Amino acid sequence: MNNWKDNEVYFLKNNYNKFSYIEISKKIGRSLQSVYWKAFELKLNKGRWNTDNRLNKEKVIEMLQKEAKRLGKSPSLREVPIYIKSACQRHFGNFNKAKKAAGLKVRSYMKKLPKSSYNFSKELAYIVGLILGDGSFRHQKSKERTSYVIVYATKDKELMDFFLHKFKKWSGFKPEKISIMKEGYKRFPAGHYSHYNKAYYVQICSKDAWIFLKQFRDNPESCLNFFPIAFQNWLLKGLWDAEGCIRVQRKNSLRIHFSNCNKRILTLYTKLLKNFGFDYSIHENKGCFTVDVLNQSDMRRFIKLISGITINRKAEIINSKI
Repeated sequence: MNNWKDNEVYFLKNNYNKFSYIEISKKIGRSLQSVYWKAFELKLNKGRWNTDNRLNKEKVIEMLQKEAKRLGKSPSLREVPIYIKSACQRHFGNFNKAKKAAGLKVRSYMKKLPKSSYNFSKELAYIVGLILGDGSFRHQKSKERTSYVIVYATKDKELMDFFLHKFKKWSGFKPEKISIMKEGYKRFPAGHYSHYNKAYYVQICSKDAWIFLKQFRDNPESCLNFFPIAFQNWLLKGLWDAEGCIRVQRKNSLRIHFSNCNKRILTLYTKLLKNFGFDYSIHENKGCFTVDVLNQSDMRRFIKLISGITINRKAEIINSKI
């Protein structure tokens, strides 16, 4: 090992508390191990092994406040050296508790899902159906943080309100901010584009909910094993509220219509229809599939099964024709 030069020792002594060992090793061109053991020799170690520099809660708080001053903001877990992370864990239990003790801002997170949310329920079945149709899952990772976001969008305000009501009843928390998109075209998860005069969307930041709900997106047919038949009508309602409509045919007759480009979601929908004894027809057009319930009595039974139509514009067509 090459002997340390005076200027290298000087830099280490004056900057060991300012920079991490990794940063110091890069700045002076020495290996991390060399920097560590030289600091140990000079009794500059930042950890608990140095008797002249033992950490306590007061020193951890002081280090966090210095990091905040250096960064110009409350530091995230990824922005502080590993020795500070370890010290926070050791003396406070976790990083956020240490930041609170230091008077620093702690990023607010939605609370965890209660244990009851992991059980099947009509609210969960409905939410899964809606998200399979009009929802999406966004996972973002950066140097500062990792985020798990569920995005739900719809052209109908009453459907958004109903979704948020069911989501709160299921999870115990309700997203507060609903954003509005101006007129344009939106590409929905099913793959098709739809024109809207106004659309509503909400972003739900919850890692627990993201992980739990995404399993149904990854494998839609697993819904049939998870939800008993007594709750599958709510799954059907969610799918149809998201991707279904009422179509007026020739001779003024109606059909319950469902369209999707995802074959796995289509399979789930048709299996649900079979489970409830509905006759249907299925057609393909340019890679997108449509499923129609045509029988008049089946249409009445379908509407009763899904506890009525949620969206006003759909309900008006039904009420005027049936």
